[in-house]
Amino acid sequence: AGFIIFSLLHKATGWLDTSDNRSILMWIVAGGALYLVAILLVPKDRNITEADRSPSLWPFGKSKGDAPVFTKTLTVAIIVIAFNRLAMSSINSFNSLYVKDVLERADLVGVLNSIGAVCELLFMLLSGYLLGRKVKPMTLIALSALGLIVRLLLYAFVPTMFGAVLAQTLHSLTFGIFHPAAVMFIGTHVAKNRRAMGMALYTSLGVGLPAVIGSALGGVLVESLGFSGMFVIYTAFAAISLIIQWIFRSPLFSEKVSQ
Repeated sequence: AGFIIFSLLHKATGWLDTSDNRSILMWIVAGGALYLVAILLVPKDRNITEADRSPSLWPFGKSKGDAPVFTKTLTVAIIVIAFNRLAMSSINSFNSLYVKDVLERADLVGVLNSIGAVCELLFMLLSGYLLGRKVKPMTLIALSALGLIVRLLLYAFVPTMFGAVLAQTLHSLTFGIFHPAAVMFIGTHVAKNRRAMGMALYTSLGVGLPAVIGSALGGVLVESLGFSGMFVIYTAFAAISLIIQWIFRSPLFSEKVSQ
């Protein structure tokens, strides 16, 4: 929502001069200041009581009883998520350059990103509804991988404004559907008193590390093969994500939930 509002404000007022680094820096500072103010206004979380604390200092130790924190199912799930996000990194890192260099419409980068943001928001709500109706999280993650393959192929083989708009609507699947499902899976497959650790693993190994690797690799591929070649190659990562899900479908699609 914030991105949409800012993009509309930029289009309506022209306050941000994207060709002037000083203007960009000023708005980064202003946005950061507003973010810090918002943090100060957030109510403090309750203190964790001694009874809630884990006696183990090693984060991958066991939780209550003999339930392991870092199970085989969770390990496979994070690998699935990592390959999915590795494919997505090509879009996150290079979509703006693609619009500027290939479509030659740098003025529409914000508009196209706003289309993706709107679709993302609507389908996050849909994802929550589907999860509430007992649709399995891994089913939605598989759907997001299929959406990624189609989206990347659109960028590669339909290098037009129509193709870009259609690809941006698929952000509904590649992130809007994906993120709530991934969070739900992690939350239900990590011991209750270690869910914060589970989310840390998701954001760092499942999302952060693939973004770093994908951005670096993507830069090399764009220089050597161009944007189309890079997008085609990245469909393989989404396909690998689906293959791993199929191989380990029994534990990944099971009903077992951690306590």
